[in-house]
Amino acid sequence: VLVGTKSGELLVYDLATSSLIQTIKAHAGTIWSVHVKPNKLGAVTGSADKEVKFWDFEYNVGPNANQDKPAISLVLQRTLKMTDDVLAVRYSPDGRFVAVALLDATVKVFHQDTLKFFLSLYGHKLPVLAMDISSDSKLIVTCSADKNVKIWGLDFGDCHKSIFAHEESVMQVAFEKDSHYFWTVGKDKWVKYWDGDRFENIQKLDGHHGEIWALAVSNFGKFVVTGSHDKSIRVWEKLEDQLFIEEEREREIEELYERGVVDSMNRPNHIPTQEGEGDENGPTEAESTTVNKQTTDTLMAGEKIMEALEIADADRKIMQDYENIIAKVPPEEVDKVPLPTRHAVLTAYDLDGPAYVLKVVQAIHSTALHDALLVLPFSKVVSLMTYLNEWAIKDLNTPLISRILFFLLRTHHHQIVSNRTMRGVLVDLRTHLRDALKRQKDEVSYNLAALQYVRQQHEANRVAHFYEQEDMDEAKVRARLADGGKKRKRISVKA
Repeated sequence: VLVGTKSGELLVYDLATSSLIQTIKAHAGTIWSVHVKPNKLGAVTGSADKEVKFWDFEYNVGPNANQDKPAISLVLQRTLKMTDDVLAVRYSPDGRFVAVALLDATVKVFHQDTLKFFLSLYGHKLPVLAMDISSDSKLIVTCSADKNVKIWGLDFGDCHKSIFAHEESVMQVAFEKDSHYFWTVGKDKWVKYWDGDRFENIQKLDGHHGEIWALAVSNFGKFVVTGSHDKSIRVWEKLEDQLFIEEEREREIEELYERGVVDSMNRPNHIPTQEGEGDENGPTEAESTTVNKQTTDTLMAGEKIMEALEIADADRKIMQDYENIIAKVPPEEVDKVPLPTRHAVLTAYDLDGPAYVLKVVQAIHSTALHDALLVLPFSKVVSLMTYLNEWAIKDLNTPLISRILFFLLRTHHHQIVSNRTMRGVLVDLRTHLRDALKRQKDEVSYNLAALQYVRQQHEANRVAHFYEQEDMDEAKVRARLADGGKKRKRISVKA
């Protein structure tokens, strides 16, 4: 068994004796992937040091075997240098190609014998975490942190289908032998079975209580093994019973309906009644509720916020690098340092990163804002909190800042309080938001006092003008005010 470690070592174990045979310092960085050749005569490793290394097995068996050497050892044959960290490597079953997944979200395919470049598979928005090639070497399936699974043709590199497979990152994918059926697992705790020709989900399996990180399919496809963050390894065995996809879809719809009923019962605005109370139709509901319905518009709004945050974060990094360069350059050479190239969108709007994010958020309709914020992953929530602090410093749309802040704190409370990096941001945000609210409170109080003064002046002038028309002196005016003013008279109108 070959084991790659975070320290860059490659360990060779003998299963029969449960002993460590060989330890090799294979890479300078973490080894993320190991795969054995189809002919079992070698292996390939991919690492964070941006290198792919090819190894051959040396066997020390037979009557002439040297007793001082292990039965099997690894010998380095070739090294392929890449442009970015290597996350996954895979041989094609026919031995013709080797696929390499990089941190830049692309997959490079090379000829195995000459290591000449053959194909580049580009389409994922986030890095490819795992991949597998079908037994006939015609299809390659990739899974990514962008929650998608893509099926590619290995002949021309065309994308046959892109599937939104899981609600969280897809961690592993594996084909069944001699078929185009494949399995996927993800951080959403689901194990899913797919048809690679019809591009449809066959079955969903729920059993783990934590993120699923590992997946292995048996040689004959009779069972599947998964490993999870919940410290359990589960074996899923295939049965001889027939499976009807329509029935699976109906069962999923029923589960969604039941889950929606349970969620409605657990809502904060659900008012339970004691036995004998309420009407005969059951418990009563709160008169007003929050509208929460994910639509295409709210999902698109969430994508717009994430895109704006990515643009702003990249622009902030560029400006920080520029300022660091300026700090190291002598004052007389500052003018010679070229200005950084900013994103085209920021240049077109003539805005900095925080102002652009504020523009995007303000453009979202108030009824869709909360649903759009629910789409954001926690990493983007941390970034958004930083921009909320900058908006508070500049006193920009304080009501919007308060609304977003309260919603994020209510939704991500446990993650925020357990994140150490958020402490400084929250302390600064509390200080600056309080100052902004105090300034607005003072301004509102001043305007309110001014309006009250204007009203009093208007009433005084109106009363004075009324009594001046009746030619009354000051004594008569005071007497009229003491009597409560002019009494009303009844009149009768006849047709």
